[in-house]
Amino acid sequence: MKAALASQDVLLIDPKRWAAQVAEVSEASLPHSFTNDEDEDCDIYGDCLPQMTVGEDGIATVPIKGTISTGLPAIASAFGFVDTGKIREQIETALADPKVRAVLLNFDSPGGFVTGTPELGSYIAEAAQKKPIYSYTAGLCCSAAYWLAAPTRAIFATISAEVGSIGVYVAHTDQSAMASMMGLAVRVFRSGKYKGAGVPGTALSDDQASNIQQRVDSLAAIFKSHVMSNRPGVSEDSMQGQTFLGYESAFAKLSDAVVVDLAGAKKIMLADLT
Repeated sequence: MKAALASQDVLLIDPKRWAAQVAEVSEASLPHSFTNDEDEDCDIYGDCLPQMTVGEDGIATVPIKGTISTGLPAIASAFGFVDTGKIREQIETALADPKVRAVLLNFDSPGGFVTGTPELGSYIAEAAQKKPIYSYTAGLCCSAAYWLAAPTRAIFATISAEVGSIGVYVAHTDQSAMASMMGLAVRVFRSGKYKGAGVPGTALSDDQASNIQQRVDSLAAIFKSHVMSNRPGVSEDSMQGQTFLGYESAFAKLSDAVVVDLAGAKKIMLADLT
C-alpha cells in the first residue's frame, strides 16, 4: 500500500481528492485484527462494502465506489479503493444472469490509477454489446471513472454530482534543495539518461522532464480519443482536466440526463429498454 501511495506514476484521478485520500491513509491506523483477505469485503469497522444487486426490474446495479486501482492488497478496500478485477467480476456475473435485462454502473469515484483502467474500459465497451450498460452518479464520476462510463449507453447525473476531470498528470516533488540544505549530495549512477529519474534528493533534467511530459501527453491523447469516439459531442474545451456539476455536464455533452436520484435514472432506463 505504502509503495502505491508514494509512487510517481501517471494518474487518472482528480488531484484534490487524491491528495486528501493520501493524507488520510496510514498503515499505522490499521486495526491489528484486520490483517487477512477474509475481510476484504468489509471496511475497518466491519461494515460490508457495497456489492452488485439485481432488482425486480431486471436491472443489475454495480457499485464503483472509491479510487480505482488494480492489484492492490485486499486491505485497500477498507480505505476507499476499488479493484478493476472486482468491477469486471460483478459485470460478468450480471451478464451471465438471465434475469438481468441491463446493467447500471453506480459511480462515486474521483478516478484512480492508469494500470487496468483502459483495459476495463475496453471490456465495458464489449460487454455493452451483450446487454445494455448505463452509468449513474450522485457523487463523483471523474477521470478514470469517466473513462469507464464513456462507452456505456447513457450517463445520468444528479444536479450536484461532479463529472469529468478528463486528463492525466504526474506529480514530482523536487527535493534537491532540501537535501542540499541538510548537507546531502545525492548522486545517481545510471545506465541511461532516463533511468533513475525522480530519485528523492535529485532534480529532473530537461530530458527527463520532457520524457514524463511525453508519457502524459500520449496517454491523454488516448483518453480523449476514447471519450470522443464514444461521446462525439464532447469538445476539446471540456477535456482540460476540469470537473462539471451534473447540470453543467449535460450541457457539455459529458452526460445525457440530469436526474433526481437512482430511481430517476432507472425510470429512464426502463423506458429506453421497452
